[in-house]
Amino acid sequence: MFPNLLNIALALGASRSTVFTQPDFKVGTQQTGILSPIAYLEVPKGHLYALKGQIPFTMYIMAKYEFAIATDSDVVHTVELAPQGGAFSKSTRPAPTLPAQNHPDIRAYISSNGGTTWTQTNVLNIDYDDESVNITKLAGTNRIKVYYLTSKGTLTISAQRPAGSDAIGLKIFDAPLRKLHEVDQTNIRSAVVLGSRDVFILPEDWRLFINVKSPVPIEWSVEAGHELALNAFTQPIKVLDAQALNAKAEEILRGGF
Repeated sequence: MFPNLLNIALALGASRSTVFTQPDFKVGTQQTGILSPIAYLEVPKGHLYALKGQIPFTMYIMAKYEFAIATDSDVVHTVELAPQGGAFSKSTRPAPTLPAQNHPDIRAYISSNGGTTWTQTNVLNIDYDDESVNITKLAGTNRIKVYYLTSKGTLTISAQRPAGSDAIGLKIFDAPLRKLHEVDQTNIRSAVVLGSRDVFILPEDWRLFINVKSPVPIEWSVEAGHELALNAFTQPIKVLDAQALNAKAEEILRGGF
């Protein structure tokens, strides 16, 4: 699976198959309307990561809408998503019968102290055509936030050499969010794949970025409910020639998209 790294790096053990998920990535710095990183993964010292190309991966990205409301006796609130411009999407993933909390396309939270603490609440009804959802709230609720599947914007996955390198980000995936979110990612014929190579190597200190250009805020957090599964191998190594190893990784990345 790994390319020939003779005289560049020495394997210190067997490679291991793994799947990178949302918790493996650190929070990025999104700038709405500009292609910018929402999250990144950094390869630790003494390791080589190899992303598996040409096989399906999973990725669903949720936008965030947070707002204040006046307290009242109502126990149901309608959240209008259309004015936010995020293009609320319906995925092909299995969904629970409503009311439910962990719907794959929408999650709702309420606060009675201005957002200091949050409690997840039930989604009662979803209207994808009108881009609106009904949620449960309390009489004392004064702030609401929802995370919803967005189709507004584009997403790229790119790799970058360690800080101080003059290499720019090397793109290995690029697609509109609508295409990403509305296809059946479990169907081999429609699922999204990385690049055009079988493997993309990331040496130690390299970073893998998830970048989005979207007009709506995207928060990288567990409560947002992003779904991510990137198939990879990890290999413990001793680097013999860092310059040559980085050049080899860049050569593979540049030729793979």
